[in-house]
Amino acid sequence: MTTFVVNGRTYSDDGSSSRDMSNGGHRKWLMPMLVDVMTVVYNIDTVAANAATSASMAASAAAGWTATSTTSLAVGTGTKALTLQAGKQFTPGTFVLLMRTSAVDTIYMMCRVTSYNKVTGATVLESSFALGAGTYTDWTVTLSGKQGADVTVPTQTGQAGKMLETNGVSTSWQFPIETHFQEFNTSGTWTKPPRAKWVMVELVAGGASGAVASGAGNNGYARGGGPGQWKWKLFLASALPASVLVTIPAAAAAVSMVGEGRVNGNNGGDTTFGSYLTAKGGKGGIAGSTGAGLDAPVPWVGIDAVKGGGTGGSTFASGGSDIDATTSEEAGNGGVYARAAGAAANATAVAGADPGGGGGGAGYGNSGGTGTLTSGAGSKGRARIWAW
Repeated sequence: MTTFVVNGRTYSDDGSSSRDMSNGGHRKWLMPMLVDVMTVVYNIDTVAANAATSASMAASAAAGWTATSTTSLAVGTGTKALTLQAGKQFTPGTFVLLMRTSAVDTIYMMCRVTSYNKVTGATVLESSFALGAGTYTDWTVTLSGKQGADVTVPTQTGQAGKMLETNGVSTSWQFPIETHFQEFNTSGTWTKPPRAKWVMVELVAGGASGAVASGAGNNGYARGGGPGQWKWKLFLASALPASVLVTIPAAAAAVSMVGEGRVNGNNGGDTTFGSYLTAKGGKGGIAGSTGAGLDAPVPWVGIDAVKGGGTGGSTFASGGSDIDATTSEEAGNGGVYARAAGAAANATAVAGADPGGGGGGAGYGNSGGTGTLTSGAGSKGRARIWAW
């Protein structure tokens, strides 16, 4: 034997356990070992008996809720009278599934028991839903749940990317609610997304170009171009049409001059969202002869959102000073002024940065020159539109 474990206890005949049978130990431990063996056998028998009883009860219960019939029945809704086996457990109000035995997945009726006679097996069912068609004589009846409400799904053709939505009365395909964003750097047409509730529009107008100036006696100045106006507005989507024309102005052209004289810059163009919102273009730089530098044009400020435009183009003044206009994080920065290095040299100012920055002015530092002066061009506008 050596060692033997029974009922969780170890017995031995080689001295390796406390319940050892050698050297007369059997006198003490043989009977306890037999008791343990009998305990294990009893437990095994009990488990087996309980399992058999449970299986028998389950089988009996299942048999009580399942029946067959050879009554000829037509598939459909309404009252169905048939004969089942006697002694079943069906009671009035019980929901059952009446299936054709040879086609349970394709031919069936969802029913409720109206009456059942345990002695004769005479049964009356009320069918509320039927799948399939025809008249058959092989039927199986089994327990079922209550039929749920019917849901009609609209056709899916052409509805890709949409979701099925109910308004509490009917269902329809709709686009999911999401945020739409579009940026226009050139003119185009904005289309309102389906189901949008709100639309926010941000516009930056075109910046103006700077001026050029040259004259004797250190008395000329050329102002930088003004920045484009920045505006935004929140709209109810229902107040806007299905599409709106967005107009983005081109950059204001730079101006040039050879020799002495003064030329004002070009105005920046307006950025528009149809007739619903307009941002005004910057004012062209002005050339003059005061003998001192002046500020660039004051930025436009939108009435729908109080915020300035971008940096105006820097001003060239005699002696080479430059003064910038107020800055903003929305429109682009203005271009830097240019001063010719000598009387016969050429000078070109820096263009304004996109979007909406004004161009810089250009001139000679000390006296009239004979070279070509070119101002900085203004920058184009921009539109950004969010819808949700």
